[in-house]
Parts: sequence; C-alpha cells; structure tokens
Amino acid sequence: MAWRNAWTMLALLIAGQVAMSSGAYLWGPLAPFMVAELGVSKAQFGAVQSAFYVVGALMALPAGVLADRIDGRWVDRRWSQEHTVNAGLSWRGEGYSVSLALTWHSG
Repeated sequence: MAWRNAWTMLALLIAGQVAMSSGAYLWGPLAPFMVAELGVSKAQFGAVQSAFYVVGALMALPAGVLADRIDGRWVDRRWSQEHTVNAGLSWRGEGYSVSLALTWHSG
C-alpha cells in the first residue's frame, strides 16, 4: 500500500510505538497499586508480568519472518544478524542496582 503522505505514516508509527511501549513501561510504577487492587502476591504478579514478555518474545519470531516479505518477495536479512550473541547480567543490592549488557557481532 502506498501512502500519499509520508508524515501521516510516520505519525501513525510513532503513535503505535508510544501505545505499545506504555504497556511495558507502566508495569513498574503501577505494580504496587495493581497488587493491592487485585489481591495477589508479588510473586503472582511477577509471574503474570513475565508471561507477558515471554508471549511477546514468542510472537516476535513469526512476526519477524512475515516482516521479511517486502513488495511480495522474500528479503534475505541474514547479513545483519549473522553470528550474534546477546547477554545481560543484573545485580541488585540494597538501595542500588547494577546492570551490564553485551552484544557481539562477528560478521
């Protein structure tokens, strides 16, 4: 589908990103209120939050495959992710936390 106004498309994409990201970013600040309102333990609430992200990660796999079709043809995108390793480490102390993220590309 061709968009007549590229700025309209950009505005729609930004609005969609803001709407989808707000769901991920609002978990933390609203968690104490939601736990109290729903009457669940912190562990149960954490399990529901984790399930939300696991389902999102699983849905990203077929969505990525479908996104590789441009103009009705398959686009080879292996060049951008060949031999990639991602790792993360997080440690929480009293009153502070430390996080480390690493991404390595070989090709």
